[in-house]
Amino acid sequence: RVVCSDRMDHLEHMARNVALNNLQSSVEVRELDWEDRESGGLRGEEFDWVVGSDLVYEADSHEPLLLTLRSFCGPGTRILLGQEIRSEVHFGFFQRLPLHFLVQEVPQELIHRPEGTPPAADLRIYSLRC
Repeated sequence: RVVCSDRMDHLEHMARNVALNNLQSSVEVRELDWEDRESGGLRGEEFDWVVGSDLVYEADSHEPLLLTLRSFCGPGTRILLGQEIRSEVHFGFFQRLPLHFLVQEVPQELIHRPEGTPPAADLRIYSLRC
């Protein structure tokens, strides 16, 4: 089972992309707003994999995001998070991860940089275990 999630205001676009790729039978589109504990009904479900990118925007969202990620954890759950570190707000979130997860940063030489990515861009990928 594959679940794509985002805030309510992005679901229509996400569902359209799923349909354009003919994935409706294998991909579920669901609401998830980690600052709203009731959104989407996904909290408490365990997943084998959780993949996210560019999730960190403001310091106020750190704790709700961490709690949401923890709520998806089962004994074998692996979480991959990618982020371009653009500010101390981003860096601060990733510094908190070891308090909640076993963390391994993917070595820079293994990160593919899309064409056009500025060489100075600080791209990070973290592998987390619950």
